Amino acid sequence: MADSVPEGPRFIFEPPPWLEYTNSSGAVLSCSARGNPQPTITWLDHMDKIVTQIRGVR
Repeated sequence: MADSVPEGPRFIFEPPPWLEYTNSSGAVLSCSARGNPQPTITWLDHMDKIVTQIRGVR
């Protein structure tokens, strides 16, 4: 089975290393990657903490 062959993660679409925005302008940050097993994408803030939700931003 080809699906069981390990493949290191590769970006399909790589986000910029830094994003600044204001509450009035907003921003969109996209990222996708492939590999086997499927990579997990995690967003970090400026303190290297995992971002799950930014208060006041949708």
